[in-house]
Amino acid sequence: MKYGTIERFLDAVAASMKLIGNEESTEVFFRGQATREWQLQPTLHRFVSRLSSSSGQDASDSTDIDGVESALYWEFRSKAISLRGKANSGWDYLFWARHHGVPTRLMDWTENLFVALYFALVDEPGHVSSPRIWLLNPYRLNKISMSSDELFHPKYLAPDDYDALINSYDEWGWDLPVALYPEQSSPRQHAQQGWFTVHGNDERSLEVQQESLIRKVLKIKRTTPVSIEQCTPKQLATLAEHDLPFLAYIDLQKDDVAALTKLLRLSGRSRYSIYQDLDSLAKDTIDRFVNP
Repeated sequence: MKYGTIERFLDAVAASMKLIGNEESTEVFFRGQATREWQLQPTLHRFVSRLSSSSGQDASDSTDIDGVESALYWEFRSKAISLRGKANSGWDYLFWARHHGVPTRLMDWTENLFVALYFALVDEPGHVSSPRIWLLNPYRLNKISMSSDELFHPKYLAPDDYDALINSYDEWGWDLPVALYPEQSSPRQHAQQGWFTVHGNDERSLEVQQESLIRKVLKIKRTTPVSIEQCTPKQLATLAEHDLPFLAYIDLQKDDVAALTKLLRLSGRSRYSIYQDLDSLAKDTIDRFVNP
């Protein structure tokens, strides 16, 4: 294993954290994706878009999203209670649903860099083409979306539980996504050191939302490409005054994938350590014989 690969990667992480204004003592949210082509958009929005495309409907119709979201949530909740018992709140049912694959307006993040690497390099081996690690400063995001540089427990995000919010079919109480810091109420969420952002009324992907804010602050024309890496020190100082950027990414190079994957294996990260269920344990047990 090349030491230079790991060193370069950690240097890139440190540089990205500095770019988004994260101090070493504060949380940074990581998200690993197998390809840079995937936008930072909740599974609910992608799911509704696929449904709309297959039926010829307008994918931008928010009523479709509300209806699908409600149907998925209540169907999952009505049956999950027999498997997991009664949750403390509707938010907990929503977190369970997301961690078990139900499309929601949540996006998964982790405070553990190795967990993000696992999802970028190992979780979907058939899709790994241009792996990317996203970094989010949740404090900057919330300063913009909620005028508060605190992380939100869901019960303080809105006066009503998620059950009431999803039934209202009115606008959500926030436009840009909000970073949440709930109790880790499931073994899977705890194992992944997982946190969430929750999308609001603005259905655009998170990176597109940030680009729009940067254009507005720096007064960049829509036809001009936006590149944080090419911003001058003066421009970066101006952006920082507006709590920008809150989002950055690291594209993993093809030559580094093998070394980083080996590092993951040596660190003990496996499907079972991530998902904490018998199916994952069985798969890991078999893999140890196939790939000793």
